[in-house]
Amino acid sequence: MAKAEKKKYEVIKVFRDRITGKRYVVGDEYESDQPNRVEELQAGGYLADDTPKQQEQGDGEQNQTVPGVSGHADNTGAG
Repeated sequence: MAKAEKKKYEVIKVFRDRITGKRYVVGDEYESDQPNRVEELQAGGYLADDTPKQQEQGDGEQNQTVPGVSGHADNTGAG
């Protein structure tokens, strides 16, 4: 029987893995080749849903702006 490929998932809630004893914090990568364990952790809200962590660049986030916030002085006379 072939072993499943290990995939990495983003941790979205702090937990300690009951199998390995390793502690994971938000932003860590959880790597597993056990789909049932991943589903269990996702159901508990510990791992991002079904999105192996692969995308680090090119997702467009670095150029997003927040309304009402700018990188330069506002000339409206406020302040």
